[in-house]
Amino acid sequence: VNYGTWLSTIGVVSWVLGFSIMKTSKIKNDITWFFNYKKLLNLTISLFVLFIITAGKDFLTGGVYKGTGGSAAGTGISVYIRLIFSSAIILLTATIIIANKHSYKSNIIRWFISLDKRFLILYFSYIILFLLIGDRGGPVSLLLSSLILIGTMVRPIKFFELTTSVVIGATLLTIISLGRSESSGLGILNAGAEKFEYSSGYDTTLELANSVRTLYKALTEVPENQDYFYGSLWAGDLLATFPFSQSLYLNLTGIPNYKIGSAGYITYLTYGKNPSSGDGTTLIADIYLNFALFGVINFMFFLGVFFKKTTNELVLQNDYKWMIIAAIMASFSLYFSRSGLFVMLRPIIWSIILAFLFVKSYKHSE
Repeated sequence: VNYGTWLSTIGVVSWVLGFSIMKTSKIKNDITWFFNYKKLLNLTISLFVLFIITAGKDFLTGGVYKGTGGSAAGTGISVYIRLIFSSAIILLTATIIIANKHSYKSNIIRWFISLDKRFLILYFSYIILFLLIGDRGGPVSLLLSSLILIGTMVRPIKFFELTTSVVIGATLLTIISLGRSESSGLGILNAGAEKFEYSSGYDTTLELANSVRTLYKALTEVPENQDYFYGSLWAGDLLATFPFSQSLYLNLTGIPNYKIGSAGYITYLTYGKNPSSGDGTTLIADIYLNFALFGVINFMFFLGVFFKKTTNELVLQNDYKWMIIAAIMASFSLYFSRSGLFVMLRPIIWSIILAFLFVKSYKHSE
C-alpha cells in the first residue's frame, strides 16, 4: 500500500512537471468558425436510431445490471454502431458549440436551448434514455465534454455552478448505480432513492476511489510472479482503432485475450480465466505493468506535456483538429485516471476521420 501510494504520487508529480514545462497560452485569438455539419448531424441521428433497433431488449431494459442477461456494450453489430455514435455525438456537440460561441449574450441556459433543435432532441434523448437504462458512462462523458467546452469557449463556469453540478451529479449517479440492479419493477430512480443513505462524501465517491485496489493487485503480482509486459498490454487499445484487428491479432499470436489490456489482466488475477465481473484498471497500474517505475515517471511526464499542448490549443482555437482532441479528452476527464494510457486513441482518431468526411469547416479571423 505504501509503495502504491508513493508510486501514484511520483506519477502525479511527473504529470505536473510535464504540464508546467510548457508556457500557458494567454492570448485568445478572436476567430469565428463556420461549419456545414448537416451530414454529421444526419449520420449521428441515424446511428442513434440504428443502435436502438439493434441493441436488443436486454440492453434497453438494463438486463445486464439486473442479472437477466445482455452486455453493457450491447450485442453484435450494435457494439460497433455505439462506438461510432459515441465519437460522433461528442464531435457534433463540439462543432455546434464552436460554431455558436459568439452568439452567447448573458444567459447560458437560454443560449444552449437556442442551438439546433434536432441536435438538442438527439442530445437529451440520448442522455435520458441511457440514464433510465442505468448506463452512466456515455451521458457523463457527453456532459463533461459539453461543460468543459462551454466553460472554455463560451463563458467560464462559476464556482457555485461547478460545486452544485458536482454534488447533484454525484448523488444522481450514486442513486442510478443503486437502482439499476432492481428487478422488482420499481423505476431506477425510485429504487435507488430507497436504497440511498448519505452519511458523508465517502458514499458518493467510493466507486471511483475503490479503483485504487487494481494498482495494489498489479504491484503484488509484477515483477515478483510475472515480468513486466513492455508494452504488450497496450496492444488492445492500440489495435482497437482498427475494427476486427484485435480478434485477428489474438488468432495469429495465440495470446490469451487477458494479456492485451491491463484491465483484463488485473481481472484475470482476481477471477481467473472465466470472470464473473471485471476489476478495471488505473492509469498508474497500466503504465507500471508495462514499464515499471521508469515508465510511470516518463509517460506521465509526456502525458502532462500533451495535456498542456491541448489546453493551449483549446484557448487559441486556431486548429479544428486540436479542438476535437480537446473535446474527446474532456469527455474522459472523470474516468481517465481509472483507464489505460491509450484509451483515448480510438475516439480521437475516429472523431478526426468523421470530421474530415462529414464536416466542412472554415474560419475567419477578426
